[in-house]
Amino acid sequence: LLIVTVPAFMALWSPWDEALGHRRRYNALALAEKIRKLGLSVEKLTYMFFFVFPVAVLIRGMKRLLRRDAMNYSSDFIPIPKVVNDLLILIGRLEQLLIARLGLRLPFGLSVISVITKKVTEKETDSVKNKNQGVYLSLIIPAFNEETRIGTSLDRILSFLRSQPYSSEVIIVDDGSQDRRPDDAPAVAA
Repeated sequence: LLIVTVPAFMALWSPWDEALGHRRRYNALALAEKIRKLGLSVEKLTYMFFFVFPVAVLIRGMKRLLRRDAMNYSSDFIPIPKVVNDLLILIGRLEQLLIARLGLRLPFGLSVISVITKKVTEKETDSVKNKNQGVYLSLIIPAFNEETRIGTSLDRILSFLRSQPYSSEVIIVDDGSQDRRPDDAPAVAA
């Protein structure tokens, strides 16, 4: 089981995304497609931060109009009065109720959340049993123009994982790279 959240809608892209290390924003269908291409199953997929979406769109639009210089862009996390914070927490709990308890899919929001599963093969199940553990780890690494770093990183990650008492796998997701590494990465991980 894997729970993934990603920022939604490229139209909301801002310098704040760059500061957080994002490479892109997704819509729900694009995220589902990427997940399925990896051979994984989407169990649940919806937007979140639905109720604050209109306010966020308005604020980002105003910032674009008033401050075109990315160096002057302020954080989207600003101090707010306690009463506003309490209201936002209440709104978040309402969304949680709608999504988790009532099973609703929200039509838009600031982020996309997905619950993902992987069908475990009989061989993988036997491997876990042979290690006398009930744990299986899938490590997913997004790669964007990582040609110069990913080999060393994978060597270290795989060395660590091989020393653990549980079964594991490493999945590298090419996030639109322009370098050669995504084609070479599976050979490094094998």
